[in-house]
Amino acid sequence: MTFQAKSFSSGVLTATSPAIHAAVGGGISAATLALWLTGLSKLFRARFHRRQLKQIDALTVQDTQTRKDIWQAVRDVVHTYLVNTGGLFSRQEVAKDYADIQEVHEKGTREIREALSELASDYTREKSFPDRAEQPRMRQVK
Repeated sequence: MTFQAKSFSSGVLTATSPAIHAAVGGGISAATLALWLTGLSKLFRARFHRRQLKQIDALTVQDTQTRKDIWQAVRDVVHTYLVNTGGLFSRQEVAKDYADIQEVHEKGTREIREALSELASDYTREKSFPDRAEQPRMRQVK
């Protein structure tokens, strides 16, 4: 008389068809997804949001003094925005805001370059003709 140990998988799972295996796997996946969508994701998102508000200075790298100064200028605005939105905002809204900021940046740098080139040409003109030096012209920035 020999004793043969039967495991759970060899006894129960060998008698079922692959279609039943797939159905059970799909049901477990669907139940896990439903559990995630109904509560766990909200719990983890709220926890993440609270941590980010506590460590708001860690949201961006501040390796240079310029970055530190810029961050201090916008820190309160970012904090208020995150508190008001609860960390939920659309990707399209962020893309639109980024495009607006990029446009202001490009326009500002263009105006700065124009003003610097104008100052350089005035300086060159003064050095070339010191007796005909003009008074510096003031240009109004819009």
